Amino acid sequence: MDMHTITVMAVIGLVFLLVTWMAVIDIATKEFSSQGVRIGWGITVALVPFIGCLLYFLFGFRKGVRKEKNAGI
Repeated sequence: MDMHTITVMAVIGLVFLLVTWMAVIDIATKEFSSQGVRIGWGITVALVPFIGCLLYFLFGFRKGVRKEKNAGI
């Protein structure tokens, strides 16, 4: 493999990693209708690479509600 191919593969891998982490963090910081829904999205993102993230951002992203930071105060 030449250096150009390696660079392209590294960039694609980095983008994939960042999108996956964005989805995981978003799932962890939102309230969903039930704990099962949150777990389902987490498993989908973790076990179905790229497609799981794509499905979450298309169908699950707007389902959750952002948690309040100072809800207990």
